[in-house]
Amino acid sequence: MRYLETGPDAAQPPVAFVVTADAPPRRALAPSAAAAAGSATALGVLRGVFLPRGYPASVSADYAEYQRWDTAQGLFSYITHVMATKAALVSVGVGDGGSTAGAAAATWLLKDGAGMLGRICFAWALGQELDRNSKQWRVVADVTDDLARVATLLAPVFKARARAILCFVSLLYAVVGVAGGCTRAAVTQHQAIADNAADVSAKDGSQETLVHLVGLLLGLALAPHLEAAPAEATWLCCLLFSALHVFANVRAVRSLALGVLNERRAQIVMREWLTSRKMLTPADLAQLEPLVFSPRPDCALGVSLGQLSSDGESVARQLRLGGAVVVGLAAAVPEGSTGRDLLAIRLRMEAELLGKPDHRAEEFFTAAQKEGWSCNTTLLSDAAYRHSRTKSE
Repeated sequence: MRYLETGPDAAQPPVAFVVTADAPPRRALAPSAAAAAGSATALGVLRGVFLPRGYPASVSADYAEYQRWDTAQGLFSYITHVMATKAALVSVGVGDGGSTAGAAAATWLLKDGAGMLGRICFAWALGQELDRNSKQWRVVADVTDDLARVATLLAPVFKARARAILCFVSLLYAVVGVAGGCTRAAVTQHQAIADNAADVSAKDGSQETLVHLVGLLLGLALAPHLEAAPAEATWLCCLLFSALHVFANVRAVRSLALGVLNERRAQIVMREWLTSRKMLTPADLAQLEPLVFSPRPDCALGVSLGQLSSDGESVARQLRLGGAVVVGLAAAVPEGSTGRDLLAIRLRMEAELLGKPDHRAEEFFTAAQKEGWSCNTTLLSDAAYRHSRTKSE
């Protein structure tokens, strides 16, 4: 008898097996299919090395486009990394007979120490913000990466200030390391739809390593030509590849259709709903969401009751109703509020700002869930103060 067997990789066709009572199960392959099977095996090995198990069913729909652009930006970034590494080595005295190994080591250690302190301080100051605005911080990380490379090229030009320049560059790389690593983790959580975050992260690391290897070879091939060319050629190449790096990174971030509402996504989705009763999808919003930080102040959720600037009568009236206390762009949140409750409060605040009191929260949630938005978790700004009525009152 023949049986069809499917495997963990959804892209692979089912395999037919012949099962008889007098022999172990064997594949039913036509003679003409033998060569194709060998090719499929080689392709399967490559897929297993560089793609998550079960691809494409095990990852989000935007995975392929994001990885294409992420691969491109990684390649451009590593080419400029080769140029910057050469400049850093020259600035500490490599190739200079008048420099000592001790002076070069001291500069390198100071540079590394500045970077370590920078990573600790940056993670402490903005750790939670990286989750809420992962797209924006991803762009910041890559632009800062390019600024660090350009600054490194200045070190050999101003050798007297090379130590200070390299320490400053190390601080920039600290921002890149923390922001890039944390936002990459947020992207991995979005892409891993089959509880396979570790696999997605590991395969992304394999892809990145391969890209860096290719970038290293291209950088090494380019280095002798830049050595013989005027200094302007190095600057031109660095600026060109930096521009391509930023362009590819913006395209990669634009392709991400994140389904959890942060402040800016909530503002756009809610305003569209309140004005036209149209619910944007995560893919629609990916093309509209600003990738730079907006000067408009965020609506503040979970503030202390003492921070509300309003007459006591208004606050007392809202407290008696047992819900949130909303005053302008600030809201005090009652104990036990869920992510859905926070979204409802945020919708109410947006409705009041637009003069649309009929905000229809339940209709909003029904439409949002239908279009793929998560209504039980949020990335809204939340100061985490909660109030409750005491038993004595």
